[in-house]
Amino acid sequence: MKIVIIGAGVIGSSLAWRLAEHGQQVTLVDRAAPGTGATGSTFAWMNSNQKTPEDYYALNLAGMRMHRQLRDELGSTPWLHDTGNVFWFTDDDDVAELEGRVARLQSWGYQAEWIDRATLKEMEPDLIPESEVEHMAYFRDEAWVDGPSLVHRLSTRAMEHGAVLRLAHEVTAFERTGDRITGVRFADGTGITADLVVNCAGPSAARIARLAGRFLPMDARPGLVLRVSNVDGVLGRVVHAPLLHMRPDADGLVMLHHGDADESLIRREPPFEWIETFFERARAYSPRFANARLSGWSIGVRPIPEDNRTSAGPVERIPGYAEIVTHSGITLGPLLGTLVARQIVDGITDPLLDPFSPDRFTSG
Repeated sequence: MKIVIIGAGVIGSSLAWRLAEHGQQVTLVDRAAPGTGATGSTFAWMNSNQKTPEDYYALNLAGMRMHRQLRDELGSTPWLHDTGNVFWFTDDDDVAELEGRVARLQSWGYQAEWIDRATLKEMEPDLIPESEVEHMAYFRDEAWVDGPSLVHRLSTRAMEHGAVLRLAHEVTAFERTGDRITGVRFADGTGITADLVVNCAGPSAARIARLAGRFLPMDARPGLVLRVSNVDGVLGRVVHAPLLHMRPDADGLVMLHHGDADESLIRREPPFEWIETFFERARAYSPRFANARLSGWSIGVRPIPEDNRTSAGPVERIPGYAEIVTHSGITLGPLLGTLVARQIVDGITDPLLDPFSPDRFTSG
């Protein structure tokens, strides 16, 4: 089967590998370099922490396990950093939500526990939480992911199995024979024929779906992340503090993020105003940030289906078209690539995917 995959992020690259591994003729298309879209501009926290309802929790938990299964399959997973995650709040309502979340996750068998300030001090000697905070939630199975490194490994594996990578190609139209999608056309006038086209275009997924004659309701949300240097060793794990989210990053950097900045972007306020705010907040949590320097910043757009649930699989009413769209791409990418490849090649839908069929969006 000739298959075109639109989008060379973590999801598209994972699917390309699994399909090529099963002997399919795969072309992976992107208008930019692999992993430079949403994958490279995200906080990249692997978790099933705030994923509800339970079917979405189960899907993300399976995604976490798939990352670790790749260690056995590939021999190493240098993109995966099993550091755990610490979470705390100061606001009473937020504290109550965290307490309820920990209790729910524990009842589902998730690794969630409470630690005190002394334990946090042992884990993160340079970190200073707010004085009123006595306990923090610790999620030991969570991790951070080097998204570009992961995409490089997945796309390389895909090409080793015969997949073709076509970059600097923007899809502008679909070819059809009757009701069936039979290929794609590019901005330069060239095209590729295909038995199946899979939309893994992340923030551009709704546009690609429209080209296929499909309405895919999306609630795309921007996210600002900063990478700072001169702070090597200041953090050992993912940290969600009330005023700042922090984690180690590749090359000795630290990544900073917070929802306040994201809300500001939605209001179309200038993002650069948040750079100094992030630095001030970081210095409040650790004096080690006093000499921090800005290495770079980026804004990624999270591709979120309108109902906040993943959409993955073939679309029944559009023969020759399938899609994988999710805002949990870092956690779910390797899993969704594996499960949707099985759908395409063997016609088998894993029970984990049943609640996330694209056919629930039937309008348009």
